[in-house]
Amino acid sequence: MSIAHDLFLASDLKIFPTGKNDKADQELWNSSYSHLNEEQRKKWEAYYGPKNKAFYDANLTGKDLVRYKYQRFIKDYLRVVASADKNIGRILNYLDKTNLSKNTIVIYTSD
Repeated sequence: MSIAHDLFLASDLKIFPTGKNDKADQELWNSSYSHLNEEQRKKWEAYYGPKNKAFYDANLTGKDLVRYKYQRFIKDYLRVVASADKNIGRILNYLDKTNLSKNTIVIYTSD
């Protein structure tokens, strides 16, 4: 796998299709985001819309596109990891405060 060839704009980078993307991106977009209700879509577009516009305006190619893909993906990934870490900490703190940690097993898995 490589950043240049295996990170899809729609599913991996959350960049919505503009008609310039290949068929695979359009299919991934439809399967990944078609389930959002109107409120969720508005929130999604408010956050990612400006980023996506900047991406298309930049018209990146070659190594610049690869660097962008990596930065976009890794920043989103690290935000997810930080959120998981924070919220697992909240659960563990709650278990400690309520004296449930003595009788609780916490199992964390990931793909």
